[in-house]
Amino acid sequence: MRVRRWMGWGLLFGSVLAEPARGQEGCQVAGPSVQRVSLARSVPSDRTKDDVRRMLVDEARGRAVEQAGGVTVANLTYRQRQESGVGAAAELTDLYLEQFRQEVGGRIVQECVRWVDMPGDTLRLDFSALVETESERPSPGFVGEVHLDRDGYREGEEVRVAVESRETAQVFLFAVTRDGTATMIFPHRYDTLNVVQGGEPLTLPRKGSPYQLVVTADPKYAFPQAEYILAVFYKGTKTAPFKPSDAFAKAFSFTELNRELLRMPRGMRTESAAAYLITGPRRP
Repeated sequence: MRVRRWMGWGLLFGSVLAEPARGQEGCQVAGPSVQRVSLARSVPSDRTKDDVRRMLVDEARGRAVEQAGGVTVANLTYRQRQESGVGAAAELTDLYLEQFRQEVGGRIVQECVRWVDMPGDTLRLDFSALVETESERPSPGFVGEVHLDRDGYREGEEVRVAVESRETAQVFLFAVTRDGTATMIFPHRYDTLNVVQGGEPLTLPRKGSPYQLVVTADPKYAFPQAEYILAVFYKGTKTAPFKPSDAFAKAFSFTELNRELLRMPRGMRTESAAAYLITGPRRP
């Protein structure tokens, strides 16, 4: 996704890509709360190895959080993906987005992905992660929602995002690509007012705004491509770790975003996510 400003200005989103499913040679995770998970799967005929690697990493992340906090999250994945409205491609959802929705009290702040050679089409993952648990309970009445105007877009089409919170809060929007990289898309220098009033929906871009949010596909992947908008709502008085100048300027990896969110007390924040498909190239 990119933001396109009237008068011809544009800034590409997603140019900094991480490959968390590829593995990190020589990586090491140490600490008292390290969780270790080993998984093996064969590659079905209707999936690529990259797809299966992505799903294995997602499952391992979920199991690591389960082990650290005693909370079941992995079994929620299939049901939520079926309910997402974007079909089979929603299987590419990062499990941490499902954790955001379920308010699981643990976040992975460091991880190591290792792939072990296996015969045939079998993939084996040895995964280790440092999980930081959150002892503070979420605020039960603090709920935020994010919705998109459609489930699918062609490359180059405009996206409109609606957010709503039960309580007055700041809202931060992140676009999450297929590889798990998250880039803040709101607030930004053309719209810095990110406070949403309790019970009052806010649609972005606002009417009369000098910019558009435009879908950009990743040329490395075939269509359809699944991406996600993550909304973080924050009602705390402590300064949030995100600022408008971060928008489109920095891509957060999975663990980097978790570390930043941990700086916002759990009782003062809530998250929501909305998936969409990039269904094809731009129209001629």
